[in-house]
Amino acid sequence: MAGSLEKRGKNSWRLEVNAGVDANGKYIRKRKTVTARNKTEAKELLQEFSVQVRKGEYVAPTGITLNEFVPVWRKERIKEIAPNTMETYDYAFNGRILPAIGHYKLDKIKPLDIKNLVTNIEKEGLASSSIAKVYNALNNLFKFAIENDVLQNNPMDKVKRPKVTYKKGQVYGTEELNKLYHLLNEEENKQMALLVKTALLTGMRKGELLGLQWHDVDVANNIIRIRHTLTYTKETGYLLKSPKTNDSVRQVAPPKGLMKELRKHIQRKREEKNMAAEMWESGFGNLVFSTYGHNKENKMTMFGKPLHQDSPNRWWRRFIKRINKDREDKIKQIRFHDLRHTAATVLINKNENTDAISKRLGHADIRVTSSIYSHYFNEADQRLADSLDEDYI
Repeated sequence: MAGSLEKRGKNSWRLEVNAGVDANGKYIRKRKTVTARNKTEAKELLQEFSVQVRKGEYVAPTGITLNEFVPVWRKERIKEIAPNTMETYDYAFNGRILPAIGHYKLDKIKPLDIKNLVTNIEKEGLASSSIAKVYNALNNLFKFAIENDVLQNNPMDKVKRPKVTYKKGQVYGTEELNKLYHLLNEEENKQMALLVKTALLTGMRKGELLGLQWHDVDVANNIIRIRHTLTYTKETGYLLKSPKTNDSVRQVAPPKGLMKELRKHIQRKREEKNMAAEMWESGFGNLVFSTYGHNKENKMTMFGKPLHQDSPNRWWRRFIKRINKDREDKIKQIRFHDLRHTAATVLINKNENTDAISKRLGHADIRVTSSIYSHYFNEADQRLADSLDEDYI
């Protein structure tokens, strides 16, 4: 990589390196002013500078655009940010941030520019949680810029963090649940039916369900220990890791009927493993919910592999559509994630205290539980008031 030196003062030298050409065929030159006692020392610094530019590790203190800085930030931050979080940041940058302000010079981005970006996204009707992800992605990038002396101030400090509001999701009532459990018991796909029942009766997150291993199911003590979550990104593939917060590492006591089904299911998995022998995928431990070993062409592949993150969602949508085909009393379609919300509302309607519900769901703070389910707590309280009204004289 070509480079040159220019003496600028007593011990000041300007380094210049040719970094190729841009889309218009114009030469890209990177410049840097350094302090060196003599030309020999300056040449050594030029060589180091040339290597930095070639590897894409050099960031000019001024003049770099947000478009140019994002790859530099990503290359370093990917070492410490969880893969699924980085994938979320990628969506935020590529889908929302860069199309709007990517051409701005990094040191020229003002709080008002970011406020306008957030306002425009809000006008599109994007969920508050998605807007918060845009804020978090930008904030992480600007903090990195300050840590590496690219910027002196973080414009995000003067931008109010978007408040995440939880919309009241659809959940099943008692009568709907009774019908649903009956239909799940008749379902041929026993594994997926059991996965749904486990979600409904424990409130576990999808990633926690998919990351559940045989030894996490303690039949003797009637306890399910939630110690892992399964994630997937295109860049890293499947990863089995600890939940995001300490409160998410927990144990729940399932109904004894569910535990009995889980015990039988795991026993069938053990038998499958013995029959599969070397065709069993053990890289993720022995997963409670895993593949059966056939692909779309009905060719043999590995048994015991993780289920894809979207598998429960797809199966659940198709299941509801299938069972409703010839039914007059149709089961309403809700999201797979709303099974967790249904689990919570069942406990609320049983007048369980908020702290117990929060711990069972693995929330980091009881205020999160109160915020998400405020509608349901209010409804339950009103029903309690109605029952007291009967005794009023």
